[in-house]
Amino acid sequence: MFGINKVILVGKVVEKSQLYKVNGDKIVVFIETSETWTDKRSGERKEKIERHRVVIHDTFAKLVEKYIYKEYMLHIEGKICAKKLRYEDGSDRLLNEIEVKAHNGGIIQLISKKQI
Repeated sequence: MFGINKVILVGKVVEKSQLYKVNGDKIVVFIETSETWTDKRSGERKEKIERHRVVIHDTFAKLVEKYIYKEYMLHIEGKICAKKLRYEDGSDRLLNEIEVKAHNGGIIQLISKKQI
């Protein structure tokens, strides 16, 4: 079986967690992307904003922790990973996150220090 699992995001950092250890160093960053369009019926301008959970590993995590701040625009390439979470009430939920690893072809590039 052959497949490609690649995600490209360009968006602004809206939140950043602390560096922590779970089988190595990693940091969680939330990237916000937006899409705008004009509604054909009303002519009204619309916008859809989405927040993406990005888990950055290893040397990338250390660089992001040191140099990347809220409102910075980033270009990120990684892959989608699904995690199964079990809540206290016994229910399970699936969480999709973007995983970025330097040794796995991941890319993090600073576009600007302000939102474009």
